[in-house]
Amino acid sequence: FTNAGADANENAIRMARLYTGRDKVLSAYRSYHGNTGSAIAATGDWRRVPNEFSRGHVHFFNPYLYRSEFNAATEEEECQRALAHLRRIIECEGPTAIAAILLESIPGTAGILVPPAGYMQGVRALADEFGIVLILDEVMAGFGRTGSWFAFEQDGVVPDLVTFAKGVNAGYVPAGGVLISEPIARYFDDHFFAGGLTYSGHPLAMAAIVATIDAMKEEKVVENAAYIGNEVLRPGLEALAKKHAIIGEVRGRGLFQA
Repeated sequence: FTNAGADANENAIRMARLYTGRDKVLSAYRSYHGNTGSAIAATGDWRRVPNEFSRGHVHFFNPYLYRSEFNAATEEEECQRALAHLRRIIECEGPTAIAAILLESIPGTAGILVPPAGYMQGVRALADEFGIVLILDEVMAGFGRTGSWFAFEQDGVVPDLVTFAKGVNAGYVPAGGVLISEPIARYFDDHFFAGGLTYSGHPLAMAAIVATIDAMKEEKVVENAAYIGNEVLRPGLEALAKKHAIIGEVRGRGLFQA
């Protein structure tokens, strides 16, 4: 457990580097991962510019058909070209130098950029091919916002590390954390992890997490987010888009919409 999303990403990056013995971290230009050392360096948007003091961070373009970097005309083309671009970045940076690929399951502050079908599976395949740890940042999208507990569940992938915060206890007490896959967890059974925070796992934060998850299950909050988002909010946004030419696109999942 951590105190927020930024330090969750910091610890996930540290785990990936220790687990692989590698240094570089690949992340998207259209992204935000927090405002601390490695987290802000992994961030792709303009906020990283005055804070680039952490080593080993390389950025790539994630898919976004509405403002395509790949001259794509369809979602399928955008997916294929974005994956080819990522493969080329990996090859140029040196696969054996790359510890992790860090992605928001759905980039949030960049504009709720839902990945095209097949993209996340393609990233998972590239990570497996080159022995790279896949970290998915669910700080914004996680814990029901998209109509599932985690956004990546809707993409049919299993990451190696998952970072979370915000929705885990409805914001009552600062809390975050990293979900760790079995192989990485076993590695740290007999390898020292140089991490941890003074207030990690604070009893008040943990109690709020348990109570929040219990309430979400009892009140079917996740199912309601899927219903309200897909049956009420999304149709309403699409109606506005038809009415106002200034709206170029509606996108999102569940209640995570733009």
